[in-house]
This record gives sequence, structure tokens and C-alpha cells, in this order.
Amino acid sequence: MKIIITRHGETEENKAGIIQGQLPGSLSAEGIMQAKKVALRLKNEKIDYIYSSDLTRAHNTALEIRKYHQNIPLILSEDLRERYFGELQGRYFVELQGKNEKGISFNTISGNNIETNENLLERAKIFLDKIDKKYGDKNLTILFVGHNGINRAIISKLLNKDFKQIENLQNTNISIFEKGDNGNFKMSLFNCAKHLEDS
Repeated sequence: MKIIITRHGETEENKAGIIQGQLPGSLSAEGIMQAKKVALRLKNEKIDYIYSSDLTRAHNTALEIRKYHQNIPLILSEDLRERYFGELQGRYFVELQGKNEKGISFNTISGNNIETNENLLERAKIFLDKIDKKYGDKNLTILFVGHNGINRAIISKLLNKDFKQIENLQNTNISIFEKGDNGNFKMSLFNCAKHLEDS
């Protein structure tokens, strides 16, 4: 089994510095172009299933990719939603920085009703277990279209690495993992967005 992971295109909220969490998000003009570029990059890739977050920004990115893979299923999953940021969703990062010159970090952010790193990682594990049970013994390629936080959690689980060791992911980046005979995943590409450099 081969797993390809990408993140949604840039959103208006990304540009404005708004914490989105599980708000829908709206792709910016740049984000739409990014989605089209990653779709073109994946055009000739053999993909058997697309799993996408059901949040609008990811779903719309997945729809661009699917234009070149119209005969395969596109499955929306709440498991692939971004981390839930509770009361912080919809607020500006600058509101939270205060006098902290180093800013805030998604690794350490906390507050009422915010999904913890541990809970995010557990959600990633549950999702991967479902995928492995359904497709693990088949020679298939599955594409995940998600978000920075949940994608990092999935990569953390695939590689058995600490979540904080997985760097932030660019919009519409591509990471690729293949399952070996021993059941472990090997990474062949990480956080690659070279398609955004093309004119």
C-alpha cells in the first residue's frame, strides 16, 4: 500500500492570520491556483481512493485533484479534520501573542476545549487503523487531503516519530509513504511543493 498525503491550498484565513481549526475555510485565489498545480502534479499518479477532510478548504482541494481521476471514489472523512481549537477558532494569532516575541506554537498552544496533541495523535491512529484494515494487504495507492495538524499527526504515526519532530507542512505539499513487507512504512518524499515553483 502506498499513501500520498497533501494539505489544502492557502485560505483567506491563512492570509489573514486567523486560527481556523475546524472552521470550513475558503481557498484564496492563490490557494485555488495551488490546488490546480498539485492536481496537475498528481495527474499521472495511480490513485485508487481519495480520502479528504470534509472541511471546505480540503474538500475543494480534493475536487481539483479528482478532475484528473474522475472514476475513483472521493470519500469525505471527519477523521481528517484539522485539530479542534475550541474557543480560539476564528481568532487572530496576533491577539494571542501578546508580549511573547517568539509568538505561539501549535505544539504548545493550550486552552479550554482545545484538542490536545495526544488526542490528535489518537485520532490519526484510529484513522490509519481503519485504512490499514481495509486496504493494508492490497497493492493500492490512497491519497489523503487534510490539514497541517492532522497530516503531521498521521506522518508521526506512520514513521513512529514524535509529533513535535514533524515540521509544519506547506500548502499542497506532497509526502509519500510505502508499506514494506515488514508492515512498516518508509518515506520516499516529504513536504515537497516544487510544483508551486513552476510558472
